[in-house]
Amino acid sequence: MADYTAADGSRRRVSTKKTDPREASQFVSSLLAAEKLAREERLTEARARELIAEIVERTTGERLQFFTVRKWFTDWIAGKEISKADATTIRYRNSVALFLESLGDRADKNIETLRTADIARFFKAERVKGKSLMTCVLNVKVVKMALASAVRLAGLKQNPAAGFEFPSESGESVEREVFAPEEVRRLIAKASGDWPGVIRLAFFSGMRIGDCVNLKWKCVDLGRKVIEFIPRKTAGRVKAGGKAKKIAVPMHPELETALAAMPGADGSPDAFVFPSLAGKTTAGRSGLSMSFSRLMDRAGVDSAVRREKTGKEGRTVRARTFHALRHSFVTALANAGVSLEHRKLLAGHTEESMTEGYTHTEVETLRAAVDRLPGLGSSKGK
Repeated sequence: MADYTAADGSRRRVSTKKTDPREASQFVSSLLAAEKLAREERLTEARARELIAEIVERTTGERLQFFTVRKWFTDWIAGKEISKADATTIRYRNSVALFLESLGDRADKNIETLRTADIARFFKAERVKGKSLMTCVLNVKVVKMALASAVRLAGLKQNPAAGFEFPSESGESVEREVFAPEEVRRLIAKASGDWPGVIRLAFFSGMRIGDCVNLKWKCVDLGRKVIEFIPRKTAGRVKAGGKAKKIAVPMHPELETALAAMPGADGSPDAFVFPSLAGKTTAGRSGLSMSFSRLMDRAGVDSAVRREKTGKEGRTVRARTFHALRHSFVTALANAGVSLEHRKLLAGHTEESMTEGYTHTEVETLRAAVDRLPGLGSSKGK
């Protein structure tokens, strides 16, 4: 037991929880040092934590870890760079940067100081900037994930983001619309460079824009008439030593003809099928998404605007974007009577344990499904 005079002049008796006199004495020395600093009004939060850490280190041999908000989130992102695909890591990093910015100097305070109100203020501030509800929700979900990890791994007592409930805002949910074959033909007719091939590929395969523009010839088997690739959305699992989800999509006859006619078809297997678009980002005024939007305007294809841009950082929300080509693919399969199971296989909406690849019989079954898709007419030229 330790008897001592506290900073407020009162007498205190506490247990050192030590049986070794030397360790008990060290504990009391640190306690008295803290009381002295407090009496002199020089005991800062940082110094108090240092003193506690010193006590723990002397008595257990291990250094006690204290995380600031910035330190924890920075370390968390570093871990995601190993386990997640590049696009996912970028999204997480952007969300974290926005959250830390919203905290100001408090980002360098201990993570235990975070409150649910901080999460609410972050969400509201992002909405005031004019960002869509979906974008703001995604940003907060990233913060929630990071803090949930802190609860598991860093000793955070509770996740302050868990108490935040997203407000109900009507009119924000956007159901994606699809393109009719005639509209896709118009898009291809007005497109230039590698865009006609990318649009055709998305319409006949349901591939996402990042997978389309970064497709390499080694993924295109013209002999078997199959495209086999690992979606960028799940590619991070390969970097982390996990099991990749490989998708095989049989080529529609028109897609096969168009790819076979391309000059790079007999070139290097590591070359990009669409080199002028490979590696480009989707975001920004010069990004792929805006380029496709401008193409829609030139082709006279309605983008189905659901919400106009508001605020400095807001964005226009459209029901028809490049991703609508993926919805068009799945919808066309459904309209052609293709089963839900086969639609999920072709679109990559499968359980991770289902397949690493497909047998010959499965590929031929899926080919029959793809062949039911409506054609776009001649695939020559554009």
